Amino acid sequence: MKYLSVNQKNCKMKNILITIFYADGLHGGVKYTVELSEYFQLQGYNVYVAGILTNYRTRNYFKKHDINFFEIQDLPLDIEYDIVWAHHFPIVPYLIQRGLKYKRLINSCISKILPIERYFWFYKNVDMLLCLTQETKNMLVNEYNIPESRIRILPNTAPDIFFEQNYTVKSDIKSIAVISNHPPKEVIEALKLFKKQGYKTIIYGGKHQKDITPDILKNHDVVITIGKTVQYCLAMGIPVYNYDHFGGSGYITLKNIDIEENSTFSGRSFFTKKTAEQIKQEIISQYKKTIKEQTKLKQIAKKRYKLSTRISEIINIIETTKPVQHVKITNSNRLFFDYCQAFIDIVNSIKPKPKTLSGWARIVYCLIPLRNQRHKFKQWYLNRY
Repeated sequence: MKYLSVNQKNCKMKNILITIFYADGLHGGVKYTVELSEYFQLQGYNVYVAGILTNYRTRNYFKKHDINFFEIQDLPLDIEYDIVWAHHFPIVPYLIQRGLKYKRLINSCISKILPIERYFWFYKNVDMLLCLTQETKNMLVNEYNIPESRIRILPNTAPDIFFEQNYTVKSDIKSIAVISNHPPKEVIEALKLFKKQGYKTIIYGGKHQKDITPDILKNHDVVITIGKTVQYCLAMGIPVYNYDHFGGSGYITLKNIDIEENSTFSGRSFFTKKTAEQIKQEIISQYKKTIKEQTKLKQIAKKRYKLSTRISEIINIIETTKPVQHVKITNSNRLFFDYCQAFIDIVNSIKPKPKTLSGWARIVYCLIPLRNQRHKFKQWYLNRY
């Protein structure tokens, strides 16, 4: 299923490279990369994605969405990329050292916590610097003396299809979903309390990985979650309770949406921890008031988070501004490039890549009757990490 419903433009095919370090699960970074890729595909681009930490499930996820995914050492470097949309600083310096050719470079910081999310040291040679929130922008300006005018805020977005749903808010709660790869104990306990009272409950994420689509969300009356899924819910008009392992302030409302957006709906605005009973009581008692605000919240979400609108704004700016001078490897900066290469080489050397079949895999292998099928199974097993 394609996420977006944007008419493809009749234009000459361009090449775009999107980089991601952690391509090892169905988390926000991977989802965002797929959504960006599908948008650019619909705009007539040849899309290439390069990652480092990966596994067969993620590679299959990209394949399912018809996206060219490469481990960085296998990325084609015999073509020129019109745009490089870079996350995670070691990747692009590594590729530049190997001969990466490009016209425009976008450096996007999608977290203020992890050092690997910082901008390139050669940010003056980057066409556009992006970050998710004003909070992150302030941190980058203050800690790295980057001119404020250089950084543009691009919040997490939701694909257009989420805004196009005809979701009807229910007058009463019947179904509650938790969407999290790390639901805290109090949320799990709260679900047990809901279940005892006859509510339908379900958890997506963690051991129960699921690609979150409008078809999944529309089956629920309240969603407990953080991060990008909050934008999905706001886009559809679904009441969303913002809470996870950092805590959270509860339902997203007209009063708190600006504050919570500034911390990427992570629950880190106030780190408010609650008991299972408090979570249950708030969700039930505040539901009637919350559903009255869903129409206005959806309007705000459409203005701020609609993917096609926000990404087209970025590309229009890139296409109408003068390119900056590309970074060049010199004696004064070569050490930084070497550090990036060394870092990636180390990561590649310690990634788990089995040389032989495990116990259960050997049993399956022996039970497969045809030789070519046994060979395919062995190749799948050895390449699944």
